[in-house]
Amino acid sequence: MRKRYSKNREKIIVDDVITLLLVVMFAILAIFFKLIALMSLLVYPIFSLLIYGILKLILGIFKIDLDYLKKILYSLLGIISIAFSLFIINLIFFQSVIPSSYIVYFIAIPIAFIGLAGIMKGIMIKAYAFNSRLLNVIIGITTLIITYIAFFYTDVYYLFNMIALFTVLILNAIFRSALYLSEYKLSLKDLRNLKYVFVIINNFQLEDDNYEDF
Repeated sequence: MRKRYSKNREKIIVDDVITLLLVVMFAILAIFFKLIALMSLLVYPIFSLLIYGILKLILGIFKIDLDYLKKILYSLLGIISIAFSLFIINLIFFQSVIPSSYIVYFIAIPIAFIGLAGIMKGIMIKAYAFNSRLLNVIIGITTLIITYIAFFYTDVYYLFNMIALFTVLILNAIFRSALYLSEYKLSLKDLRNLKYVFVIINNFQLEDDNYEDF
């Protein structure tokens, strides 16, 4: 019990620090970059809706134990969410006078925090396997370097920045999934274990001795 409490405490501390840094970041944006701060109030919820729609569509298509009515409802909800969010994103960035470099800013900011979270989880949370922790620290540092370049050389290396940002985002997703699975002695080499990642992210506590039955 104490071991599990210690693990959860480490995770809570990391989450609290990341949340605090997010608040500080938005405060800085509100003071020095008012346009970006105001746009973020719309852009990030819309991107969240896009991700929500993608997850619902995947759920509707691939989740086997759902009845047909729920599959149709989830798929329709996913398609509507994706279409609406893409429509708003198009209006904001492609049908307005907003500089294209703002796209890089809005992508780079959350990716920077994803990288920072990887570093903190790799250093502070001892429940994960050492190799996975080390890889996440390396990927996190690389992510911060890439986002730094993206922030200060947006107009010069626009295409490179976009490719680099999405590359490190994918790498973070892969290695973070491996990190979460390592706590339960699971490996990403077996792609079937990916289904456990979503459960872990939703704070479902797997039992160490019977995760195979989950």
